Amino acid sequence: MEALVAGAKAKVAEAQSRGDLWAKHQAEARLRRFTDLLTAWRRPFDPTPAALEVEILRIGESAIVAMPGEPFAEIGFAIKKASPFPTTLFCGYSSGRGGGYIPVESEYAFGGYEIQITPYGVGAAEKLIRETANLFEQVR
Repeated sequence: MEALVAGAKAKVAEAQSRGDLWAKHQAEARLRRFTDLLTAWRRPFDPTPAALEVEILRIGESAIVAMPGEPFAEIGFAIKKASPFPTTLFCGYSSGRGGGYIPVESEYAFGGYEIQITPYGVGAAEKLIRETANLFEQVR
């Protein structure tokens, strides 16, 4: 992350020296993002589990599963597959406690923006799927 911050600073200086305001604006945005990520990464590790609120609304033989944040598509697919209801709608960006990107375990190896900023660790998506499957029994 330190190398990304240094590279972003160089891009800001380069764009400024060329007088390219658009490139400077873009480089400054990247610099802010990388600086914020570096600051977050330098914070001491907090072992407190991240809470995520999942709600299931049953309407006849249909269910709506709602949760905050942006779960990866594989999560919604797995939850719908685990549902005992003929019709299950899965909704991210819904109200509740929690949020942020929720990657599946296989994506952590690739890195990228979502992995850099997620508050969830490896295995969180799989736990979310298991716990949601257990919730279906309560509304059945």
